Amino acid sequence: MSLNKNICPECYSEYSRISPLYNAEYCLKNHKQYICRTCGRVICIDENTEVSIHAKFTSENVARYLLRGAESYYKEECAVFKHNDNGKFYFYIRPIYGTLSKKRPAHFIPESYRQPVKKQTGYLSKEQCEQYLLEQNEERKTSDYAELLLCDDPQSQRFDFEFLSCKAGCITLCFKTKFESFVHAFYDDENKSIEESDFVILAKWLCAVSINSDVMPKVLTLYSDYESHICLKAEKGFLKLYEHAVEDEENLRISYFGSLTEIYENFRNALKTFIETKYNPAEWEAAQEDSDDEGCCDAYEGVSLVKIYDYLYR
Repeated sequence: MSLNKNICPECYSEYSRISPLYNAEYCLKNHKQYICRTCGRVICIDENTEVSIHAKFTSENVARYLLRGAESYYKEECAVFKHNDNGKFYFYIRPIYGTLSKKRPAHFIPESYRQPVKKQTGYLSKEQCEQYLLEQNEERKTSDYAELLLCDDPQSQRFDFEFLSCKAGCITLCFKTKFESFVHAFYDDENKSIEESDFVILAKWLCAVSINSDVMPKVLTLYSDYESHICLKAEKGFLKLYEHAVEDEENLRISYFGSLTEIYENFRNALKTFIETKYNPAEWEAAQEDSDDEGCCDAYEGVSLVKIYDYLYR
């Protein structure tokens, strides 16, 4: 990573007013900030910001601009790491100790590190916000760094759902973000009432956490069969998907920070699109043959997906 010689030794940016990166006025007035003692740049360290220090970035520069905020959050020296996920590269910020190794070298480590102090973090006054915005506007007149931020615009960060297929009471659902995807099959062939359907349970939970992410329960476990299940956890703007029912980082498959209300709407739209374009009631309600017992099959006892959608959204 090549850096401008005038980079700030404390917050690692060549632009003293580049952050907040997006929606600056709202962020300055509503989010907790780190204030650089050297150049005066502020960096959002709020858990509910649009671009979290915990995120995965397509831009190494965006990660670098948030690096000092992460050091204040973790209260220790951090670095920017680069990861190759099947040819798709992204950058992320983590503390050096416990992360840095020969197998996991850092992409960017600052030449100097200063221990953040408590008085450098907090909420700005109205006067401080107004003055900072004036200075940011002046800097943006002479500094063309829009392209540095474009690829990590929070509007491009989405948590989506895609219903892939359904047959004999089994439907395959894909959970996906920009960098990650996870496919899970749900068996709804014995859910005799609408309320017992996994999709209703999932939709109601997504609706509840979209209204209040502190709703109980924060964790939802969904079972596929006797050996396969997942759990979803919503907390402080994060939605995390774990394979198996244990909230263990080794089982973490998707971690997303963003609007939980938008996630709920994405689920609703995905189910609606599937019903309108791919849903075949005959296949969904077909009897399932028992492969271990020739000539034996389980009668379908589930609920129509149309009835499920109508129950949820109409």
